[in-house]
Amino acid sequence: MPSEPRMVPSAVHGHATTCRI
Repeated sequence: MPSEPRMVPSAVHGHATTCRI
């Protein structure tokens, strides 16, 4: 899990989304 927000293919949304975890 990247600390910084970046566009990653999320299996939850099914498309590339900004990971803000």
